[in-house]
Amino acid sequence: MRILHTSDLHLGISLMGRSLLEHQRYLIEELAKTVRQERIDAVLISGDLFDRSVVAAEVIELYNELVTRLCIGRGVKVFAIAGNHDGAERLASCSALLEQAGLYVAGRLREGPRHIRLEQRGEAVNFFLLPYFNPDEVRSLTGKPARDMQEALQILLADWMPAPVPEERNILLAHLFVRGGVTAGSDRTAVIGGAAVVGAQSVEAFDYVALGHLHAPQKVGKNAYYSGTPLPYSFSEKDHQKRFLVLDTEDLSLREIPVHVPYCLREERGTLEMLKRQAEEHPSQDYLRLEVTDTHIAKEDYELFRSAYPNLLLAYSSAYAPGEEAALSPEQVEQLSAEAILQEFLQEQEGRDPSQEEVQWFLRAMEQAEKGALL
Repeated sequence: MRILHTSDLHLGISLMGRSLLEHQRYLIEELAKTVRQERIDAVLISGDLFDRSVVAAEVIELYNELVTRLCIGRGVKVFAIAGNHDGAERLASCSALLEQAGLYVAGRLREGPRHIRLEQRGEAVNFFLLPYFNPDEVRSLTGKPARDMQEALQILLADWMPAPVPEERNILLAHLFVRGGVTAGSDRTAVIGGAAVVGAQSVEAFDYVALGHLHAPQKVGKNAYYSGTPLPYSFSEKDHQKRFLVLDTEDLSLREIPVHVPYCLREERGTLEMLKRQAEEHPSQDYLRLEVTDTHIAKEDYELFRSAYPNLLLAYSSAYAPGEEAALSPEQVEQLSAEAILQEFLQEQEGRDPSQEEVQWFLRAMEQAEKGALL
C-alpha cells in the first residue's frame, strides 16, 4: 500500500497579514497531482488542517475541494486528525456519513478511539487516529492522574487506544511535540518545555508514526516523522525543502516528494542607500522583509520600497541611538515561546518575572485564543 503523509496545512493562514489562500489553492493541485503520479492509496493529514477553529467560508470551500478531489475524484482513503488549531467538533461533524466517501476524521478524545483497518490487495494496514489532546482531557476521560503530556500519552496508549495488531502493519497519526524535534518560527503554540513534550520511545510499537505539530520536516526516534508544512509559513522556513512523504507499507521504505513552492520568501539587510539602490535596479515580486541597519526609514523610503516590491511584508530599522535600548528584531520575536513573550512583557512593564501560576494561565489563554475561543 502506498501512503502519502502531510500535515499542518493551516488553510486560511496569513503571512504577516498577507493571505496565502491563492497559494494554498495551488497546493491542492500539487497534492492531487502527486496522489495521481505516485499511485497513492491513502493520504494521512496529521492535524492543523485549518489555521483557526473559525474560518471564512472560502477556506471551508478549499477544504471541501481538497477532500472531494482525493476521496471522490481519486478514490483514495483520507485519514485526518484535529490539531491544536482546528475546531475539532466542526472538523469531525458528520463523520459516519463522510466515512462512506472514504474520509476518516478524529476530532476529540471523547468521541472514542479510532482504529480503521484497511485491507487492499491482500495486505492489511491498521490506522490509529490520535487527535490533539492535553492532560486535562485525559484526566477527565480516564479518571487517571496525568501530570504532563508524557503521562497522558502513556495512559492513552496503554488503556484507551487499541493495541497494534501483530503480524500486520500499524500506523499512528498524532499531533504531538516529540522530544528532539526542532521548531520553526511559525510553530506559534509549540511550547518548548518539559510538560508539553513526549518521548519518541512511547510510540515505538507502531511501524510508522505520522506526526504533525512541528513545521520543520524531520525524523524523531526510530519510526516517527514530521512531514512539516507543505508551504513556508514564516521566514524561518524560507530555506526548508517542502515535501510530501510517501510510505510503501510492503517494505516500510520512505520517499520524499519535493513540493514546488509558488512563492519566494526573501530577506535583505543593509544600509538604507544600498537597499534603495537595489530596489531601483532589481524590483521583485518576492515576499520580502527588509532590515535597514544604519538609520531610520522615512515615509518616502517606504514608498520607494513598496513601489519596487509589491509583496513587501515588512521594512524596519535596526539602528538605534547611543544609549537607546535595542528592540527585539522580528526574527527574535518570531522565535520566542509563549512563556518568553510573557516574561519579556512583565519585565518591561513591571520589572519582574511571571509566577508559575501566571505562566500556566497565559499558556491556557494562548491555546484557547489559537482555537478561536477568545475571538
